[in-house]
Amino acid sequence: RVLFRSKPIEEVLDFQFVEHDGKQEIKGNTNKIESDFIVSEIEKLCELENPSVGVITPMRDQQKFIFSELEKSSKYQTMKKLDIKVMTFDSCQGEERDIIFYSFVDHPIKDSPDKDISKTVLGTKFDLENQDPEENLRLQRLNVGMSRAKEKIVFVLSKPIEDFKGKDRKS
Repeated sequence: RVLFRSKPIEEVLDFQFVEHDGKQEIKGNTNKIESDFIVSEIEKLCELENPSVGVITPMRDQQKFIFSELEKSSKYQTMKKLDIKVMTFDSCQGEERDIIFYSFVDHPIKDSPDKDISKTVLGTKFDLENQDPEENLRLQRLNVGMSRAKEKIVFVLSKPIEDFKGKDRKS
């Protein structure tokens, strides 16, 4: 017997825009504002019935940074019941969690002549315009990363969507 569940798309895909101050991040490919938001949301989840939680980001620097911020939380011991894991797209194969947060890392940098100075997830890690066979492997990794959530996906962005460059964008 097959059982199907369905939820309204708004309960499954959640886009959270967090305002960035536009300053250059101190540590490599990190985004403190996205990390702070994710840690805060995970602290709130500690009050629920133990959903499993994962965080995926394309940058190892951000992965390490988010994990270190979780460890600093006063609720870190309680968070352990959430089976929390912070991963990159490369390290999430075979992992699934009820709720997945995606930290895109990108953010606009104020007073920069190049509005797209920050590294971009889709532009740097996953060149979606390139049709090279090697790129197919990258797209497979992107697919793996985007299919780890069982119940809900929370996309955390601090760069406006219209500022991302790509094939269909005129910028």
